[in-house]
Amino acid sequence: GEAELSEVLYAADFELTLDGWGAASQQTALQRDGGTAYAGRGALQVRAASGAGAAAARKPFPDWPLDLYPSLRLAYRIPRGTPVVLRGKTPFGDWVAVGATAGAPSEGGEERPEAVLADDGQWHELAIDVAGAIHRVLPGVSSLTELEVSSPAGAVSGFWMDAIRVGR
Repeated sequence: GEAELSEVLYAADFELTLDGWGAASQQTALQRDGGTAYAGRGALQVRAASGAGAAAARKPFPDWPLDLYPSLRLAYRIPRGTPVVLRGKTPFGDWVAVGATAGAPSEGGEERPEAVLADDGQWHELAIDVAGAIHRVLPGVSSLTELEVSSPAGAVSGFWMDAIRVGR
Protein backbone atom coordinates (compact mmCIF):
# COMPACT_ATOMS: atom_id res chain seq x y z
CA GLY A 1 0.00 0.00 0.00
CA GLU A 2 1.00 3.65 -0.27
CA ALA A 3 3.04 5.12 2.54
CA GLU A 4 0.76 7.02 4.87
CA LEU A 5 1.51 10.70 5.20
CA SER A 6 2.40 11.68 8.70
CA GLU A 7 -0.31 13.69 10.46
CA VAL A 8 2.31 16.08 11.78
CA LEU A 9 5.13 17.76 9.86
CA TYR A 10 6.75 19.36 12.90
CA ALA A 11 6.24 19.21 16.66
CA ALA A 12 7.98 21.15 19.44
CA ASP A 13 7.50 20.78 23.18
CA PHE A 14 10.75 22.39 24.39
CA GLU A 15 11.23 19.64 26.95
CA LEU A 16 14.96 19.28 26.28
CA THR A 17 16.05 21.67 23.53
CA LEU A 18 14.92 24.70 21.49
CA ASP A 19 13.57 22.25 18.86
CA GLY A 20 15.19 24.00 15.91
CA TRP A 21 14.26 27.59 16.82
CA GLY A 22 16.96 30.24 16.66
CA ALA A 23 17.33 33.94 17.37
CA ALA A 24 16.55 36.02 14.29
CA SER A 25 18.54 39.04 15.49
CA GLN A 26 21.45 40.00 17.72
CA GLN A 27 18.98 41.68 20.07
CA THR A 28 17.10 38.46 20.77
CA ALA A 29 17.65 36.10 23.70
CA LEU A 30 16.10 32.64 23.41
CA GLN A 31 15.94 30.13 26.19
CA ARG A 32 14.14 27.04 27.42
CA ASP A 33 12.21 28.19 30.45
CA GLY A 34 11.61 25.42 32.96
CA GLY A 35 9.64 27.76 35.23
CA THR A 36 6.55 27.94 33.05
CA ALA A 37 4.97 25.63 30.52
CA TYR A 38 1.60 25.03 28.91
CA ALA A 39 2.27 21.29 29.05
CA GLY A 40 5.23 19.28 30.23
CA ARG A 41 8.26 20.86 31.86
CA GLY A 42 9.47 23.59 29.53
CA ALA A 43 8.52 26.36 27.14
CA LEU A 44 10.42 28.59 24.72
CA GLN A 45 10.99 32.11 26.01
CA VAL A 46 11.66 34.82 23.40
CA ARG A 47 12.79 38.17 24.76
CA ALA A 48 14.90 41.22 24.03
CA ALA A 49 18.49 40.68 25.14
CA SER A 50 18.74 44.24 26.39
CA GLY A 51 16.28 46.92 27.44
CA ALA A 52 13.32 47.69 25.23
CA GLY A 53 14.56 46.14 22.03
CA ALA A 54 12.82 43.96 19.52
CA ALA A 55 12.89 40.19 19.76
CA ALA A 56 12.38 37.60 17.02
CA ALA A 57 12.76 33.83 16.78
CA ARG A 58 12.70 31.74 13.60
CA LYS A 59 12.25 28.09 12.73
CA PRO A 60 13.44 27.17 9.21
CA PHE A 61 11.62 24.48 7.21
CA PRO A 62 13.26 22.67 4.28
CA ASP A 63 9.74 22.42 2.85
CA TRP A 64 6.37 23.05 4.46
CA PRO A 65 3.75 22.08 1.85
CA LEU A 66 0.62 24.04 2.72
CA ASP A 67 -1.79 21.70 0.92
CA LEU A 68 -0.66 18.75 3.06
CA TYR A 69 -0.07 20.62 6.31
CA PRO A 70 -2.35 23.68 6.38
CA SER A 71 -2.63 24.05 10.12
CA LEU A 72 -0.49 25.40 12.96
CA ARG A 73 -1.41 24.74 16.58
CA LEU A 74 0.45 26.43 19.37
CA ALA A 75 0.23 27.41 23.00
CA TYR A 76 1.49 30.86 23.93
CA ARG A 77 1.69 33.28 26.81
CA ILE A 78 2.07 36.99 26.04
CA PRO A 79 2.31 39.64 28.79
CA ARG A 80 -0.27 42.43 28.70
CA GLY A 81 0.52 45.09 26.12
CA THR A 82 3.31 43.16 24.38
CA PRO A 83 2.82 43.30 20.59
CA VAL A 84 3.54 39.97 18.88
CA VAL A 85 3.36 38.94 15.21
CA LEU A 86 3.56 35.43 13.78
CA ARG A 87 4.72 35.29 10.14
CA GLY A 88 5.47 32.72 7.47
CA LYS A 89 8.14 33.13 4.78
CA THR A 90 7.45 32.05 1.21
CA PRO A 91 10.04 30.53 -1.16
CA PHE A 92 10.06 33.95 -2.89
CA GLY A 93 11.22 35.71 0.26
CA ASP A 94 7.88 37.33 1.14
CA TRP A 95 6.82 37.41 4.79
CA VAL A 96 3.07 37.09 5.46
CA ALA A 97 1.50 37.60 8.89
CA VAL A 98 -0.65 34.64 9.96
CA GLY A 99 -1.41 35.79 13.50
CA ALA A 100 -0.93 38.88 15.67
CA THR A 101 -1.95 40.54 18.92
CA ALA A 102 -4.54 43.29 18.56
CA GLY A 103 -1.93 45.93 19.40
CA ALA A 104 0.72 44.75 16.94
CA PRO A 105 1.52 47.23 14.17
CA SER A 106 0.54 46.08 10.68
CA GLU A 107 3.06 46.76 7.97
CA GLY A 108 2.22 49.25 5.23
CA GLY A 109 -1.30 48.41 4.13
CA GLU A 110 -0.91 44.74 5.03
CA GLU A 111 -4.17 42.98 5.81
CA ARG A 112 -4.44 42.07 9.46
CA PRO A 113 -4.42 38.31 9.97
CA GLU A 114 -7.67 36.72 11.17
CA ALA A 115 -5.97 34.88 14.02
CA VAL A 116 -5.74 37.18 17.03
CA LEU A 117 -3.30 36.37 19.83
CA ALA A 118 -4.41 37.37 23.34
CA ASP A 119 -1.94 39.48 25.35
CA ASP A 120 -3.25 38.92 28.88
CA GLY A 121 -0.34 37.07 30.49
CA GLN A 122 -2.21 33.73 30.47
CA TRP A 123 -1.51 30.55 28.52
CA HIS A 124 -3.76 30.07 25.49
CA GLU A 125 -3.96 27.45 22.79
CA LEU A 126 -4.74 28.46 19.22
CA ALA A 127 -5.20 26.68 15.90
CA ILE A 128 -4.35 28.79 12.85
CA ASP A 129 -5.30 28.01 9.25
CA VAL A 130 -1.90 29.02 7.91
CA ALA A 131 -2.68 27.95 4.34
CA GLY A 132 -5.80 30.12 4.36
CA ALA A 133 -3.97 33.10 5.84
CA ILE A 134 -1.17 32.87 3.26
CA HIS A 135 -3.57 32.35 0.33
CA ARG A 136 -5.65 35.39 1.27
CA VAL A 137 -2.56 37.49 0.57
CA LEU A 138 -0.63 35.36 -1.97
CA PRO A 139 -2.93 32.80 -3.65
CA GLY A 140 -0.12 31.17 -5.65
CA VAL A 141 2.12 30.15 -2.76
CA SER A 142 2.21 26.39 -2.12
CA SER A 143 4.83 26.13 0.62
CA LEU A 144 6.65 27.99 3.38
CA THR A 145 10.35 27.96 4.25
CA GLU A 146 10.33 29.62 7.67
CA LEU A 147 8.14 30.55 10.60
CA GLU A 148 8.90 33.65 12.66
CA VAL A 149 7.47 35.00 15.89
CA SER A 150 8.49 38.52 16.80
CA SER A 151 7.79 41.50 19.01
CA PRO A 152 8.75 44.86 17.50
CA ALA A 153 9.52 46.44 20.88
CA GLY A 154 8.94 46.16 24.57
CA ALA A 155 9.75 42.46 24.77
CA VAL A 156 11.71 42.97 27.98
CA SER A 157 10.08 40.12 29.88
CA GLY A 158 9.46 38.42 26.57
CA PHE A 159 6.75 35.95 25.65
CA TRP A 160 6.47 32.17 25.66
CA MET A 161 5.49 29.42 23.23
CA ASP A 162 4.88 25.72 23.80
CA ALA A 163 3.17 22.67 22.26
CA ILE A 164 3.71 23.72 18.63
CA ARG A 165 2.35 21.44 15.90
CA VAL A 166 2.38 21.88 12.13
CA GLY A 167 -0.09 19.38 10.73
CA ARG A 168 -3.23 18.57 8.84
